[in-house]
Amino acid sequence: MIGKVSQPGFYLDSLEEIRYFCVIMMKKVLSLALMAMALTALSAQDLTFSKGKTHEFTITPSGPDDCPIYITNNTGKPMVIAYEKISADYNPGWIISFCDNVNCYSDFVTSDTFTTITANETVNIKVSVMSMGKADTAVVKYAVWNKYGNNIVKDTLSWTIFMPESATVNSTSMVMNAVYPNPTGDYVMLPALAKNVEVFDAKGRKINRIEFANGKLNLLSEAVGVYTVRFEVGGLITSQTVIRK
Repeated sequence: MIGKVSQPGFYLDSLEEIRYFCVIMMKKVLSLALMAMALTALSAQDLTFSKGKTHEFTITPSGPDDCPIYITNNTGKPMVIAYEKISADYNPGWIISFCDNVNCYSDFVTSDTFTTITANETVNIKVSVMSMGKADTAVVKYAVWNKYGNNIVKDTLSWTIFMPESATVNSTSMVMNAVYPNPTGDYVMLPALAKNVEVFDAKGRKINRIEFANGKLNLLSEAVGVYTVRFEVGGLITSQTVIRK
């Protein structure tokens, strides 16, 4: 007698029956594994990434420099992309902003979501840097996924950002170069992290009502002329003459 392999409710008394039982069990395990792989692959295809998920960027001493990674919705229907910080190692002397398709944050936010994107729409998740002339390398990683997908698979996006060794650049000059266009017709862009923004007319009078959001200073309601824009960024307070034409 070969022996018995027992399972609740039945016995296997021959070598042939044991072989048959093993084949059936292996087929079941293989079927479940293939199903799991298919579901994972299907979910992973919800998002695709232009030029991959790992990117390297070389930034300038003066900045600001944008480092975007592009994401496309492949589900054929509206989607909400969620993201979560894995790690962020960067020079604390750099001025950083981190942006999705609607919000920009002055630091690497722990987690948030994009606003809803349409089918086949491509958006970007972006790190913006002003290195302030400080040479260093930053490595940033975030997980992204389809928040309401059937089988959530998180993709890891990675930024490696290089600021090479170079001649020291005056910090004030770098900030002033970030004020543009100048002259302007209706608005000027300031560094994204500018705060305490003030505007004065040619006679030195402070304009009390200004519109400033996401780095954009609106001058559309002001008369043609010369203005002084004063603001703070990275602990540095600077003034810039702006011409509205």
